[in-house]
Amino acid sequence: MIESQEQDSIKKTTDDESLPDEENMSLSEDTYGLLLILSPKSVQFWKAFAVAVFQVALIVMISINLLERDIGDPVFNPPTGISTQVFVGQIMALIIGVFAQSDITESIELLVYSPVELASNLKVSPLQVLIINLLHFSVGIGGLFIVFVVVVQSTDIVGLFGDFAAMEFI
Repeated sequence: MIESQEQDSIKKTTDDESLPDEENMSLSEDTYGLLLILSPKSVQFWKAFAVAVFQVALIVMISINLLERDIGDPVFNPPTGISTQVFVGQIMALIIGVFAQSDITESIELLVYSPVELASNLKVSPLQVLIINLLHFSVGIGGLFIVFVVVVQSTDIVGLFGDFAAMEFI
């Protein structure tokens, strides 16, 4: 009974929008949130870290592939003479891509919160908090860059949103 009341109290505290940001702070429910609460001495930490490194490797490989070009070609290789529908679709995809990208804002939010204070609250080292947040931020920036390049290089609306959806998955 007491445990149930404590859980209700915790839920009310975290749901209260009037609290300052530091008291209303929560970790993201993804690999990076997991990396922040696990000890680097655990197997689970290294499994989650491998997933994060795999994600970074995918972003790097996709970026390299998208930017391959012949000498004299424009940097992002945008197509010429696209239809109005494709142009409007590109604008829509860019807007959706920016709003759907939460990795950047989540990592900045945690860094603004103070890595040292967050580390002491989570009982991990400040270096772990900093490294995980930089990894999280770089994945967000890399993902946003890939979305931008995919959108700019699109020539038809179906391919645009097919490629866009695939990149958002990563």
